[in-house]
Amino acid sequence: MLKKILESGNVFIDETPVSVQDVGGVKTGYMWVIVGGELANPAYRIYNFCMNRCYDNVVKILKLYDQVLHSDKYGAYENLAAKKQFKWCPCWAHIRRKFFEAEAGDPQFRKWVLRKIRYLFMLEKVA
Repeated sequence: MLKKILESGNVFIDETPVSVQDVGGVKTGYMWVIVGGELANPAYRIYNFCMNRCYDNVVKILKLYDQVLHSDKYGAYENLAAKKQFKWCPCWAHIRRKFFEAEAGDPQFRKWVLRKIRYLFMLEKVA
């Protein structure tokens, strides 16, 4: 299934923390969800568990992928995109949060960017 996902032109990936029972307590692991495929009827979904959120996990999963990747703003995706491995489409909601929470920089520019992102969200809702 991973081969089918990585052969498609669009891959969606996200990781989320999960609690893992361990001797003496609970540790945090990560569930990486990878979605894609030829058509969306239905898309393939892979759940890949790792005990950490290391960059190497992303490299192992996406080592053969070179198309369009949709993800959050996790630095591992950004680093691979900077190496021109794939075309990176980070999530606008995550990008918006960075501008919304920003305390430094030009406040007028920040307002302008937030307004443009709000317009994108409005267009998406209409579509």
